[in-house]
Amino acid sequence: MKLHEHKFFIGISLIFVISLFCIATISASPITVTAKPSAVNDLPYVDYTVTWKNHCPLCGHDETLTFNPKSTYEGELTCSYCDADYCAVTGKDKYGKGPRSRLLLFKYQNYSNNGT
Repeated sequence: MKLHEHKFFIGISLIFVISLFCIATISASPITVTAKPSAVNDLPYVDYTVTWKNHCPLCGHDETLTFNPKSTYEGELTCSYCDADYCAVTGKDKYGKGPRSRLLLFKYQNYSNNGT
């Protein structure tokens, strides 16, 4: 194989790999939730509306976050694949020994105190 053909092959291969990465990166649709903070933080204890990328950083799966399947008072996001729980406001993993990871923020919208 000639040198310029080898460089062309490497270039095409890189474009293919990068495009696969981009497709995987944008495939997770966002999930919007309204909840109170439930992880250690300095935020007021009021309702916040936040939109997260629907991707679990601990197991790497997309479209597996569900809102409050365990019926917590504050509301939380849980991965239906690995059962990791996340604060729906801060995105922090709620592991007992401290957060191991954090959700990727898609968009912060607002908060309100709803009379509390």
